[in-house]
Amino acid sequence: MSTCNQLKCGYKIYGGCRPCKQCNALPNELNDNCDVCYCCSVDEGLLRWDDGDDEIKEEDIKTKQELKPMEIKAK
Repeated sequence: MSTCNQLKCGYKIYGGCRPCKQCNALPNELNDNCDVCYCCSVDEGLLRWDDGDDEIKEEDIKTKQELKPMEIKAK
């Protein structure tokens, strides 16, 4: 185990890091033998807990489509 050394990770900075979904390493700690921990520590787009909870639901898409932007009339 080692401490995560990411300097630009907002999850680490603001205390939002979560345990690893594969090896259950504690937040802000990396299991040196875990591929998921490694990818999270070196790739800005990958997270250790990317479990699909943040997916956009079909209901949300319909709601967004119903909202129309406000028209701005030029004077």
